[in-house]
Amino acid sequence: MPNGLNEVERLASLDVAIIGENNNADVEHAAAINPSLSQTHSDIQPPWQSYDPLYQGRKMPLRQISCLEYFDEAVKKNPSAPALSMHGRTLNYAEVAFSVDALACWFIKDANMKPGDRVAIYLPNNLSYMICVFAAWRARLVVTNLSFMLQKNEILHQLQDSGSKLLITIPKFLSRVEKILLQTSIRHIVTTQADDYESLFGRIKNWLSPKKWLEQWREETSMIRYVRLRHIFKKYNNTYVEWPISHMNDIAFIQYTSGNSDIPKGVMLTHCNLTASHQQIAQILNDRLDSSKSGLCPIPLQHIVGVGFCLMMLSAGAHVVLTTLVELLSKPKNLERFASNILIATPAFYAEILKYDATVHLIKNIELFLSGGSVASLDLQQQLHKLTGRHLCEGFSLSETASLISINPPQRLHVGSAGVVLPNTEICIVGQKNQPLGFNQPGELWIRGPQVMRGYWQKPLLTQQAITHDGWLKSGDIVFISEDGFITMLERQRDVISWRGQTFFPQQIERQICEHEDVINCALIQEPATDPSQNLAQPMQGEIRLLVLAKKGLTLESLKQHIAKLYFAMIPHTIEFVDYLPRGPMGKVFRRVLRNSESLSAE
Repeated sequence: MPNGLNEVERLASLDVAIIGENNNADVEHAAAINPSLSQTHSDIQPPWQSYDPLYQGRKMPLRQISCLEYFDEAVKKNPSAPALSMHGRTLNYAEVAFSVDALACWFIKDANMKPGDRVAIYLPNNLSYMICVFAAWRARLVVTNLSFMLQKNEILHQLQDSGSKLLITIPKFLSRVEKILLQTSIRHIVTTQADDYESLFGRIKNWLSPKKWLEQWREETSMIRYVRLRHIFKKYNNTYVEWPISHMNDIAFIQYTSGNSDIPKGVMLTHCNLTASHQQIAQILNDRLDSSKSGLCPIPLQHIVGVGFCLMMLSAGAHVVLTTLVELLSKPKNLERFASNILIATPAFYAEILKYDATVHLIKNIELFLSGGSVASLDLQQQLHKLTGRHLCEGFSLSETASLISINPPQRLHVGSAGVVLPNTEICIVGQKNQPLGFNQPGELWIRGPQVMRGYWQKPLLTQQAITHDGWLKSGDIVFISEDGFITMLERQRDVISWRGQTFFPQQIERQICEHEDVINCALIQEPATDPSQNLAQPMQGEIRLLVLAKKGLTLESLKQHIAKLYFAMIPHTIEFVDYLPRGPMGKVFRRVLRNSESLSAE
């Protein structure tokens, strides 16, 4: 195993503490955490005020069919083509379709699920993930994705908030949810394992494996009753069911935000949102996406970028090779035989991939490197280009927009930008006083288009605050846009630092600090210092802290000298060395966990 992989594995399985979580959170609680939420919609934007788009993506006709119907078309065109692969096992489109129909039959006949009921998927990347998604849609159900990095109280909150009636997970995760299930609406549990898709010989071989017995010995036992997915496949072999008629405006996903905000909210994404997003991205990628392609995906499917990538590939009849970052770094030879053309990952994942010769060899034949989740550094772009002759094709995504808002066209890629605005998408840049801004002026990004969510699940006031009366979604991201439609991401609005009348974007400063050879990563935050005598809606300027994850030997004096050489009109009040920086599944640092935190030791 390569040096440093243990740290990657630890980060990948880290349970991130979400400060400010409340299982019974309501609007008043949200307003107490973030005073700006106490404003009414009319305080933020008068109901008569409308905004004209600053930039419009080119117009294109959209097919009114769902991603499930796209998948069905791919099954009819080439049923023997590879669809999903993981851990050396490949399912073709016909096999996936059989599994989807069998599970959907069980949902309707045995679980007695009705259209609109919610199914919670609590899985790491595996072959069953997309099968469960399509099966739920076949039965006209709504999918809720649960992160395997969540803590128990967060899982409880999302299960209660979504009202999920059925949980799909792996046996290893049962002990995590055992004590909270009685507080939820869950009445059925389905488990899946790696051998669900193996032949009888394969299952016997797996059963005799010492590794299998060692894993079972280490696994915490659970008294929960559940149904094995393999038994469902066996029971409903070629069973006919009259499927419920679905509609494009049906909710497909309740996708919870990643935790960068104070309270994770359930984003309602319709089938229309998802299929529009797929067609918009395919138009920009042009000939880079067709049934002959194979895409490698280490991003967790719980995230909208990961599951969106799979939907895009399967809708095109292409091949999806699922993996994890740990497998990608430790066993890259297992993935070479798939000869993938496309790789999607976060900048943090790409940085790890480029550290090892074996993984570099694996990606040398990749034609398209897709990147999202955060902004890639210029140094990372240069490293990748030196090794492969290609740059990262970055995009800008939000859960609220069914994944992407913009993406770099491979044929005219702009390094450092988040790409060009997608077709049928309108963009508006708004200043601090709600005034519309022009090109190359930094402000909050507002989006309007067919990929914009319906709203937040059971949170009408927060929906009203996020989406204007004329359909603009307020992203909360500070960007600027050039005359040719390319967006440059600067910072999350809540993470912008104000000091002595000036505005600073932490990501830009962090990238420069990370140029020091002994700095692994860092985070610049401003504490929310507030004078109790003042109104809570007008916080004072808090202390600026720099938290640094460094290699052994880096001294405070050396780091200060490096920072002094950089052109900053602001210097951090305190510099702290930490053992780790809390990250989400996409490798993004959770800044709000860092605010008011006293210790970040690895213990």
